[in-house]
Amino acid sequence: MIVLNLTAALTFGLAFPSDSSPESELGPVGGLPASGEAAADTPEWFTDLGDARAEARRTGRSIVLVAVDPDDTASSLFEATVLSDQAVLRALARHVPVRIDVAADPRAWETHSITALPSVIMLNPVGEEEGRLIGHITLETARLFLGAAD
Repeated sequence: MIVLNLTAALTFGLAFPSDSSPESELGPVGGLPASGEAAADTPEWFTDLGDARAEARRTGRSIVLVAVDPDDTASSLFEATVLSDQAVLRALARHVPVRIDVAADPRAWETHSITALPSVIMLNPVGEEEGRLIGHITLETARLFLGAAD
């Protein structure tokens, strides 16, 4: 399992892309497009992990679970910067992205072992965790974690 934050990435000398400016306008929920608005390189977001798991099993794609709280400053910043970036959106479109609002579902903290917001958790198609990002997640870190290219 991979747990990565910016400090660890810098400690281990990982390289980041130099351009970190968001390139697109925000969707209706932060950078999230509304269901049904997904283009070929824009992910269709799930809000129910059960539905996302069924889709992952059907397609063989990994799940990217994004845990946020709309009233949390770090979550709002993450959605406004990272989830509006075209490279991140293209990378997410290759997975089954699911957005969990921990304010609406407080059980999510324990269910997904969330210790900080925002959190991004990568699950394989059978639901086993393969890695996570926690806390302050920069655009560069998210791009690296998701394998996003500029």
